[in-house]
Amino acid sequence: MGNINLNSLNVFEVAGRRLSFTSAAKELHLTQGAVAQQIRKLEEELGAKLFERKPKSLELTSEGKRFLREVSSALEKLREARSEIFEQRNQIIISAPPTFASEWLMPRLEDLQKNFPTEEFNVRAEAAIINLKQSNVDFSIRLGGKPQSSEYYFKLLHPLVLKAVTTEGYLRESSNISSPEDLEGHKLIQDECYWDDFFNKYQGGKKKRFVHVNSTSLAIKAALSGQGIALVPDIFVNSLIQNGELVCLWEEPISQNKGFYLVWPKDRLSPLKERVLDWFQSNFR
Repeated sequence: MGNINLNSLNVFEVAGRRLSFTSAAKELHLTQGAVAQQIRKLEEELGAKLFERKPKSLELTSEGKRFLREVSSALEKLREARSEIFEQRNQIIISAPPTFASEWLMPRLEDLQKNFPTEEFNVRAEAAIINLKQSNVDFSIRLGGKPQSSEYYFKLLHPLVLKAVTTEGYLRESSNISSPEDLEGHKLIQDECYWDDFFNKYQGGKKKRFVHVNSTSLAIKAALSGQGIALVPDIFVNSLIQNGELVCLWEEPISQNKGFYLVWPKDRLSPLKERVLDWFQSNFR
């Protein structure tokens, strides 16, 4: 038997702990089919059946139970060893969506560095959700619903609140806007599905003509240049509204459970990282 792929062992540990390929797929950000394929490959390499597949449930075989104990113990030792190595470096790695990194974190990076003068910060702008357990990232910023993985701690930094914004110049050249119905004929800048959701809520899905861009930063820049009306998270435009560069037509609270979450692995929290966590929270108060 050749060397077993470490990723396969990680998939098996999650599936064995949850006793569900579907739940394991959600935790690992994989498809259910990919999880099942990894398990089948592992069983073939071992020459043993690890799970009993039943119509509505999944159970570990006796070999699977024994193997899960050993794999869980081995992975925990690896995580502890990695944590010790991470603690010896004075670098904090933060992964964030591109717009959060550029519009929120970069303007505050100097303050972060002043609060931690001996630490080095590595900011990664990443659109995809990364698997924190399989990376060296210390903190990840995620926009969406409450994280479901039991492997992570998380804090809701700020609920998702959308603001419809444009410039004074655009308003002067356009008809009055006081309700969703007044948006008929206006140029709407869309980077996510925010406008679609808005009109599904207020106008029964009536279609509009959009200018589509592929990032919130571009939507904000388009609004700043008078290209139309953008519907974007408030944390990216509050300062622009305060200094008069943009005008807020209205704001749209979404949900207290949906927002910007700070997420980190349970096995990597240290006194230093607790202070970094405090810094993030204090900047959202």
